[in-house]
Amino acid sequence: MKKIAIIISPTREKARSIANQVHKYLSLKKGIALYYEKEIGLSGNLLTYENAQEMDLFIAIGGDGTVLYTGSEFGHAARPVCGINAGHLGFMSQINPSELESSLDRLISGDFIIENRAMLSTKLGDKPLERAINDVVIHRAQHRTLVQLKVFIDGALLNEYAADGLILSTSSGSTAYNLAAGGPIVYPNVPIFIITPICPHSLSNRPIVVHSSSTIEVEYTSSNGPIEVAIDGRHIHPLCSGQRVKINQSSQSFDMILMKNDFFEVTRSKLNWTGRSNPG
Repeated sequence: MKKIAIIISPTREKARSIANQVHKYLSLKKGIALYYEKEIGLSGNLLTYENAQEMDLFIAIGGDGTVLYTGSEFGHAARPVCGINAGHLGFMSQINPSELESSLDRLISGDFIIENRAMLSTKLGDKPLERAINDVVIHRAQHRTLVQLKVFIDGALLNEYAADGLILSTSSGSTAYNLAAGGPIVYPNVPIFIITPICPHSLSNRPIVVHSSSTIEVEYTSSNGPIEVAIDGRHIHPLCSGQRVKINQSSQSFDMILMKNDFFEVTRSKLNWTGRSNPG
């Protein structure tokens, strides 16, 4: 019996419609048991923290945020996650609704690629925080002025930034907030971290890439009130003046299911890149 957990974005009506299609199609297949995180009006088993490790795979229906939620909430299960896109860009949710049935057949038969993605381990002082798949963002929050953030790489001072904040991203998260802030696009399995300042008060401050074996520490040196540390945009923690955030690669990773291993094709499609069709 193959056990499949289905996670649905609660904010997207399209996700519910796709979930109905997935449920209807997979329910006709023999040897498939479907699990849902909560009551959504579909017949199936209840997915819990305890039985998550019994699953063979997870299907996240929504946008990339739903994939991140699934990886965060059920990361302890160490099971691969497949994303069905009911959102916008969907770098992590590769399956389009138009390819639904053929993609579900491939999931059942095991005809897919599992790509191992690095995660970030974060500490606030001595307190461990949640792991991040995409990024850790340190942001000025409600403050109207820039904040001072001192960054150390393996104990050596990199720079002290006057900015709205910093994005500390994995290569997998390079196409998320990092991209919007002017950071580079990085192939997902390249072992690096990206440090991207948000609206820095210096034209010479640019994103910098360091090896994923590095330990990054960020000290909040302004005398203002608390600012925010956001883990994958979901978990928010206050950061007070004088405190440090320590970030390095987690021993835990995130397994993502891909239907095709062509990052460049996906990037061209999602970002609508085009060339000159009639040069000259």
